[in-house]
This record gives sequence, C-alpha cells and structure tokens, in this order.
Amino acid sequence: MTFRQLALPAFLVANVPVIDWYIRRTTDGSDEPLGLLALAAALCFIWRERRDLALRPWVLFAGACTLVLAQLALLHRAPLMLGALSVFFIACGVHNRRSASGIVLLLLLSLPLLAALDFYAGYPLRLVTAEISTRTLQFIGLDVIRSGVMLEHHNALVGVDPPCAGVRMLWTGLFVAAFFSARQRATLWHTVSLAAVALIGVVLANAFRATILFFPESGHVSWPHWTHNAVGLASHACLLVMLLQCDGWLARKFPRTRQSTEMPHDRPALGHSLLRHQFIGGVAAVIALIAGFSIAHVSGAFSTPSSQRSERVSGPYTSTFTDWPATFDGVPLRRLPLSAREEQFAYSFPGAIARFQCGDAEIIMRHVTQATRRLHSSADCLRAMGWQISHQPVFRDADDRTWGSFLALRSGTRYLVTERITPSAFTNGDAFTDVSAWYWNALWEPDSGPWMAVTVMRVADAPTSPH
Repeated sequence: MTFRQLALPAFLVANVPVIDWYIRRTTDGSDEPLGLLALAAALCFIWRERRDLALRPWVLFAGACTLVLAQLALLHRAPLMLGALSVFFIACGVHNRRSASGIVLLLLLSLPLLAALDFYAGYPLRLVTAEISTRTLQFIGLDVIRSGVMLEHHNALVGVDPPCAGVRMLWTGLFVAAFFSARQRATLWHTVSLAAVALIGVVLANAFRATILFFPESGHVSWPHWTHNAVGLASHACLLVMLLQCDGWLARKFPRTRQSTEMPHDRPALGHSLLRHQFIGGVAAVIALIAGFSIAHVSGAFSTPSSQRSERVSGPYTSTFTDWPATFDGVPLRRLPLSAREEQFAYSFPGAIARFQCGDAEIIMRHVTQATRRLHSSADCLRAMGWQISHQPVFRDADDRTWGSFLALRSGTRYLVTERITPSAFTNGDAFTDVSAWYWNALWEPDSGPWMAVTVMRVADAPTSPH
C-alpha cells in the first residue's frame, strides 16, 4: 500500500480510544447527548460537500502520530483534549475548496463537553448574570444586593442556580451559529464573529431571564408555574432572532467564499488560502479548549502551597482523615460501608469519603484538600447511574444555612437531595451550594481549605429532615 492509502487507516486507528471514549461518555448518562445533534448536522454538511473534498495524507498521518504520542504522554487522562486534537487534524487533513469553518465548529460542539462546561464555566456565567440582573433591578428602584450568585431583597433570597447558568443556552447559541455558517459556507471571520455574538447574546438573554424571574421568586408577583418555562423560551427566542439578524449582516460584511463559478486554475490558490484559514481556526479552537479546561490546573499548581502540592501525585491518593462528626444536627450518625463504585471513586479522590445513616436520611460526606474536578455534583453522579434529576431552588434552613437541592427519581421513588460545601473548620458558616462556585474559590484561595461537602438524601415524602 502507498503512503496515501495508509494515512487514513492510520488516522482512524489512532482515533479508536477517542471514539471509544465518545461512545461511552455519550451513552452512560454522565453527559447530555446534545453533541449527537451537532455530529449529525456536521455529517450532513460533509455529505453535501463530498465531491469537493480531498484528503491531505501527510496531515492525517501527522495527526495519527500526534494522537498516539499524546496518549503515550498520559493525555488519555484528558480525552476531551484528544477529541479537540482529532477535530483539528480533520479540519486540516480534509481539504475543501469552500470554507468549512462552520463544519469544524459543529464537530467541536459534537464532543461531549457540556458537563465540563458546566463545571468550569457555570459559575462565571452565573456570576455575570447575577451582576447584570442586580444592576438592572437597582436601576428600576429595587433595593437588591448581590451575594455571590444570590440576589437578596429584604428577607427574600433568589439564587441564580446551576440550571440558570446558561451553559445549555450557550451550547445552543454556538450550535445555531455553526449551523448558519455551515449552511451558507461562511468565511472563517463570519463564523468567529457569529460565535462571539452568540456568547454575548447568551449573557444578555440569561440576565433578562434572571431579572424577570426575580419578581415571582421573590414574592413581588404571583405567576403560574408554567411562566418560568415561558420566560426561558422567550429568552431563547430573543437569542435566535439576534443570531439570525447578525448572520444576515455578517453575510453582507464577509461575502462567502467563491464557489463553483471559479475557473479550475483558481483552485490551487484558493485551496492554500482555505487551508491557512482552517489551520488558524483549528489552532485557535484547540488553544481555547486547552486554555479553558487546563488553566485551572496550571494556575492551581502555582497557587497551591507546597505543603499541599505534594499531594498531587499520580495513582491513588492516601488520606489519613478520620475526624468525621459523630452527629448531624443533633442526630447520631451510623457509619455505613462504601459501595464498590464509591470505593473505586475514592481510590483517586484527593481527600476522604464516608457514608452515614442519620435517622431516615443517608448522608455522604467528602473531605477534600484541594481544588479538583473529582468533586462532582451529586446530581451528575446520580444522573450517570440512571436517575432523573429535577433541580430545585436554593433555600435557607431553620438555622439560616444555605443549601442547594434537587429531586432524584428512579423506580417510582422520589428522593430529595440537599448539599452544601464549607470549610471543614466552619461547617455551619457560609457555604457553596454547587461545585463550580466552590472550585473557583478553592482555586484562587487554596488556603481556605480543606473543605467538607455534605450531601443529604432522603425519600421526598419522608418526615422533615433535621436541617
């Protein structure tokens, strides 16, 4: 076989671990399968362009070698980066004389990245949303102050909780931008500009939704429950209208790449131009992903004290923590053995995990010593095990402690799950109600740890909990 014939099979073989991860991550419930929609759209557009596609064997072979080396260099622990690398080499190794920037963005969005986006970008998006909403409400004369991502007005507490972070709206906006760009074979700058408009539009639409929903949730007005979803749909509609209008303006600003009317002798120059644009776009996308999903670990390496940095070793973590509480809200705790799944998870967890029986409730406590992606939301863990999750508002208990909450349903039984994260030394003080907010605080203020994450789970119809 010639080099040209070997390049594509070599690239496909090198992508086997990526494909295996993609299938498992998409089907095991740990991430939402929205990426399949982007993948289907990308494949449809690729089929449309099939007559104008040409392989660049040397690029595909270089991609195969790079992916193999990346896996040998332990990047298999960061499969999302391997997926981004694969998309990058597809963009550069499959030549299309028409602009394919929209298709490349669709392929990037096809990766199962919503859970990672929610973890890393959820809290910053909520923080911006809460700030804009606070300023807007103050402008119209309401005495509202922002505390983290919570809006406080007199005795009312309204939280911009994880479902309102706008991560899914951001994915939807980027998908629509990529779809519009791929549909009309838009130039690279058209695609980049439309993606930027989608990002700005998501922030504004999300702030609009949070501002409107403040009134019923703070008790100023009494609206039917369905209006919550109606406001969400209205904000999505505003975003789509904005993207549609901007897409038309950008189409006039950045005319499409010339198509089949070109003479054959124009194609080589055009091909080199497009390859250069695809290369630049691919590099930018890979850099953005690596920066977005790795900067936390890089920053943590510099910000974590040397006494804690020694804990960052490969393989299992060893923890000597045994100072678990004997009671919870005055109710005695009875230690329970960890399940096999929990034992496996604790093997590489930077801290310690314990389960307790507390009256009618089951409590999971996680003592964590550093900012880590391993501290998942309980909702993510349960969703991956087949539970149906319905997020509930943040609330304060009788002891003025803030809790995040959600309902979990499986086999006809509904459970109420509440959780909070606090410094281990001040478990009754201020708390983080989601892991994204905790992560960013732990990253920039590592000396505020260690921390204790408490998850309380009970049958929803059971008697009122101690907290």
